[in-house]
Amino acid sequence: MWECRTAHAHSDIPHLVRALPRHPGKEQTMSEKKTRTGSENRKRIVKFTARFTEDEAEIVREKAESSGQTVSTFIRSSSLDKVVNCRTDDRMIDEIMRLGRLQKHLFVEGKRTGDKEYAEVLVAITEYVNALRRDLMGR
Repeated sequence: MWECRTAHAHSDIPHLVRALPRHPGKEQTMSEKKTRTGSENRKRIVKFTARFTEDEAEIVREKAESSGQTVSTFIRSSSLDKVVNCRTDDRMIDEIMRLGRLQKHLFVEGKRTGDKEYAEVLVAITEYVNALRRDLMGR
């Protein structure tokens, strides 16, 4: 925190003066501030090596990418039985939103719940949601 004070009593030129520290007696030099705290230190120091076929490696890379994780984080999470959340594809979300808007438009236009076109949209949305569910559960 900085505050502005005048340099001298007879001078109108202000200069910046360092405010008192938040915790007196615990001042640190610049080199001490650059060191990491215990929580920031890298704790993962053990390395494992695993061999994969090209096909297996590609599958692992794809799954890691779809979940938004690095390969090592993905392998660590899945081997420790942690839940790996997959991000859905933007195209899937756009398609579901498009179908939902179409359904709403048809419903509002004529309230024709028994209409064939309305039923086709509902079937398309249901099929797409089921495909998305299968895709996400299969990963």
